[in-house]
Amino acid sequence: GKGGVHGTDSLNWVKTAMAMECSHLKEGVQIVGIFKNATRVVIKGANLGVPQVAAIARKPKVQVEPDAVNAKGRVDESDIYGVTTRFCASLQRCMQHGVELQREFIRFLNARVVGKGYFGNRWKILQAKEKLLSAHLISKLPLRGTINASDNLVLLLYISSLLTGRPNCIAVTEDGREVSLLEALCIAGVEKPFELAPKEGLVLVNGTAVGSALASTVCYNANIMMLLVEVLFVLFYEVMHGKSKSTDSLTHKLKHYPGQMEAICNATHAIEREINSVNNNPIIDAGRGFVLHGGNFQGTRIGVSIDNMRIALSAITKLIPDYGMKGTKIAMAFYLSKMNYLAIPDMNSLGLVSTRKTKEAMEILKLMSDTFLVTLCQAIDLRYMEETMQTTVKQVVAQAVRKTHFMESNESFSPLQLCEEDLLMVGAYDTKGTSLVSNKIQDFLTYLLYKLVRREVETQVLYGLKTVSLG
Repeated sequence: GKGGVHGTDSLNWVKTAMAMECSHLKEGVQIVGIFKNATRVVIKGANLGVPQVAAIARKPKVQVEPDAVNAKGRVDESDIYGVTTRFCASLQRCMQHGVELQREFIRFLNARVVGKGYFGNRWKILQAKEKLLSAHLISKLPLRGTINASDNLVLLLYISSLLTGRPNCIAVTEDGREVSLLEALCIAGVEKPFELAPKEGLVLVNGTAVGSALASTVCYNANIMMLLVEVLFVLFYEVMHGKSKSTDSLTHKLKHYPGQMEAICNATHAIEREINSVNNNPIIDAGRGFVLHGGNFQGTRIGVSIDNMRIALSAITKLIPDYGMKGTKIAMAFYLSKMNYLAIPDMNSLGLVSTRKTKEAMEILKLMSDTFLVTLCQAIDLRYMEETMQTTVKQVVAQAVRKTHFMESNESFSPLQLCEEDLLMVGAYDTKGTSLVSNKIQDFLTYLLYKLVRREVETQVLYGLKTVSLG
């Protein structure tokens, strides 16, 4: 029926098109709102988004709940592949001891909480995962050791060790404290480690869960940074007295291209499709009674999406002016060169490596945005000083001219003393960095950013006589 696996939009073209209807600004605001309001995430296999994954990873009070109504029946029925057979190339070799096979297999080779029920594992396993996630207990994973070319076998092994009772397993609590396996299970409310039933070993270690999760958190950060960059360009436009013609919609309508920043939208939707998909191989359809060997564990989709995201980030940084204050120009030139270096994609498009590179690129973009924002605030103050000086001098000259017509020549400049106070106010702002006259930036929409830099961060106007550098 509609909305199901075999519905009228089985390839999700309609959903994909609808997702791209709004601008990145609107979607970015929606993502932030979902993240802030997330308190409980029900995993149904189709509703999981980047902000929900980020909320589960970063907000300590977010609870996770599998979709018991729709998935439990399929979970209980889908127990076939990997029971008395080996995996992949060893499929045809029969094994007589299914439980022993699962235990041995898991030593060398986890999947995320599965909401669709096409994997073939017990519901208790999913409930245990849900308890660990809700308690914010995770396995300590190595930074290196897996490539995510097809799936995350090595890293999923470490995660599955929490469930299977590996003695060398180390868990990390939400406050960063390392605890033992049994202590972690006790905190989560899981009675004891599981003795794996048939096929469950394969379920726990087959999929793209680690790469998808890490990509989701990085993608969330990228959307936030793009919102900041968009606002910074608005601030730049206001400071430089930009012309309205440069933003006329006709230019973009004739190009038929949604814009460079929309590449972040594309990556976001690609990752969301991945985290809602069934990653196992094979896929077990208990309702129709057969097994599909489709290779859904292929992780290239994540790598390609993250590569494209990083390239888009690099292209956007080129739009940020690398000129401004003397010292920061050198730093900005380095940041831009580093971003260009990180933008080079790997020919194999390895998901985890690409995600880590994108995370580093995000840190560089943060530094560029910080520098750009401080420079813009300096430009705002210089513009304010210039306009204030022009207004004051104009008033002084006007008063002097008026007095010259009615007084003796030796008294024509005496009224200048009346404007001495105004001139001193401008001079005080120039030398001390303190404002005695209201700043026009208060009337603009971007005043909140200026207020952040000048009042909350307490960064004053920079001038050459200062002996302490910024930062």
